[in-house]
Amino acid sequence: MFDLCKQSPRKFYERICFEKDLISISGKPLAAFICSGHSLLDATIDLTLERHRDLLKQGTILVDENDSSEETRALVYLEHSIQDARTNLNGSRRKAATTAVMEAERNLGYEPIDVSHQKCGYDIESRIPETGQLRFIEVKGRITGAKTVTVTKNEIIIALNKPDNLILALVQVPLAEDMESNCSIHYLRRPFHKEPDFAVTSVNYDWLELWQQGTEPI
Repeated sequence: MFDLCKQSPRKFYERICFEKDLISISGKPLAAFICSGHSLLDATIDLTLERHRDLLKQGTILVDENDSSEETRALVYLEHSIQDARTNLNGSRRKAATTAVMEAERNLGYEPIDVSHQKCGYDIESRIPETGQLRFIEVKGRITGAKTVTVTKNEIIIALNKPDNLILALVQVPLAEDMESNCSIHYLRRPFHKEPDFAVTSVNYDWLELWQQGTEPI
């Protein structure tokens, strides 16, 4: 079946829509159906986060011009999201890799927290107690013997924007039930050197080459 969301991006769209029923309307050009996973939507989100991530994190203040009182009220917003609760190999590998890196950070005297669910472009924020400075760690866990690793465009941009604070943690996860206690870890600083092209959503890197560039966690 042809997937309407997986079309390559174009430089110009005569018309787009977000509902399948509106793709074909009499008298109007055929619309591009924009949905989760569409390259145009992915590029728009990546560009927005790249330019305005810090501003979005600050939140906003809403002012009612018709209300002259000084009473402060809160606007409650509920966000629904899908969390990774998989128990298959991929889900277990991701959990084992993150757990191993957090343990390595604690052994170094730092205070790590898992922020992967926040979609920050990295997985762990690790605080240095003496200074309060944060280490931002993107975790990539692969089964021992894997050839490549995939990094998203957003992850690359975040690394380029935080060259002195971001660490790419490469974790080799063994095929075993006790994988969390037998992981091998290499840390790689300044892992990327240029921003991907606009239409690129992710990049595959040679795992062994990155691994050889890394060092033991420090």
